[in-house]
Amino acid sequence: MTDDAIRALKSRPHEKQTSAPLNAETPSPSLYLRIGGAAALEGFVARFYEAMESDPAVARIWDLHPADLDDLKRRLVAFLSGFVGGPPLYPELYGPPFMRARHLHVPIATDERDMWLKCAGAALDQTIVDPVARAEFGAKLAAFANHMRNRNDIDPGADRRESAGDGA
Repeated sequence: MTDDAIRALKSRPHEKQTSAPLNAETPSPSLYLRIGGAAALEGFVARFYEAMESDPAVARIWDLHPADLDDLKRRLVAFLSGFVGGPPLYPELYGPPFMRARHLHVPIATDERDMWLKCAGAALDQTIVDPVARAEFGAKLAAFANHMRNRNDIDPGADRRESAGDGA
């Protein structure tokens, strides 16, 4: 490009390049769009809480929830929206997520994590049609659930060893 052409371009800063460079890749749609957007998240959250309520194996974590789930459902949909690349609704409505800090009052060890993931898995299977998007969403939820653990797993034999005085 000649010096005159460069100067001419610089003199028109209000004009924007309208075509993409030849080597530019088209960005892939976000996970939010691939799972079906807000409607899919609302369906996922509804199925998640239905699974939690109906499965006696997860009663211990279900019992920690309030009777009226409406606000909790809205908050989870808002959080998940940003979590999967959609609109960052949670910070806009409720402030910074800090989910682990918000759940420190709830003991979450491996068992609780696995119960939560069991319900999330059931909800994913019922609501997310695309198997690739479902697997990606599931992997993100699994990593998140593991991050939420705030208690170590208890060694079931520790109390017996200490009370036996074996000094081990």
